[in-house]
Amino acid sequence: TTATHSILSSRTTTSRFHPSLAFSTTTKTTTKIGTDHSSQSAAFQQKYLLAQQNNNDEETDRPTPTNPDDDHPSTSSSSFAIDPKSEEAHNLLNSLGITDTKQQEQLQKLSRLVVEWNGRLNLISRKDCTVDVVFGRHILPALALNAIPDFLPSSSSDEGDGASSSSSSTTSNPRVIDVGTGGGFPGVPLAIIYPHAQFLLVDSVGKKLKAVQEMVDDLGLTNVQTHHGRVEEMVDASGGAKLHKGAYDVCVGRSVTALPRFCFWIQDLLKKGVEED
Repeated sequence: TTATHSILSSRTTTSRFHPSLAFSTTTKTTTKIGTDHSSQSAAFQQKYLLAQQNNNDEETDRPTPTNPDDDHPSTSSSSFAIDPKSEEAHNLLNSLGITDTKQQEQLQKLSRLVVEWNGRLNLISRKDCTVDVVFGRHILPALALNAIPDFLPSSSSDEGDGASSSSSSTTSNPRVIDVGTGGGFPGVPLAIIYPHAQFLLVDSVGKKLKAVQEMVDDLGLTNVQTHHGRVEEMVDASGGAKLHKGAYDVCVGRSVTALPRFCFWIQDLLKKGVEED
């Protein structure tokens, strides 16, 4: 099973979309494609790769689970566990430029909310679903996108505060679409650290979106909306082409599909790239 995190942006390329980053892992290999992470994310990468190596060492004698709820049956979720209230978590967030106390507390709360909702319906794998696993395996990988230079433009009111202080652009309120958000990843963690950006979380499973909306409301986020439907239909006349075609600055997705197919699905949702001299 392959877990893929991808981000596509229309702001820095002359084509319709730009694969700025794809971070893919399997039980055997780790591959980075496109823009490298900045040095700020080195600590996170080191821990992630170490956990991946531990999984490789344990794989030989591990029986293959048959539970369909297990998203990644060959990987031990506990290897990624990090207490969101620990000094380690605090240092990792700081290394990613996420220094705002309120945002860190919201991320801690999100870890708890996901565990609570996962007990009612299958948002993520139910195997080893603890607060520590949710934070280390689901929230931190989403936040790692903040290490990409100019991932999102900042608003002037946010400069100097947490994640939003590292970039600048004439676009003060960028629009981000999260395709196949599932349990809210990576969209909700990113919405926490980018309060000036507007997020649309898309999924074809309505009950998951209802749970995500409940969590968003509980967190007090006002910059998140949800859309129930299939992303490939969003630019059709019946799907609201005027609302979505060429409307988004950045598209993110996590474990959705193969990257070429993902690009094909979302290419018409992104704004046209700016011609470079």
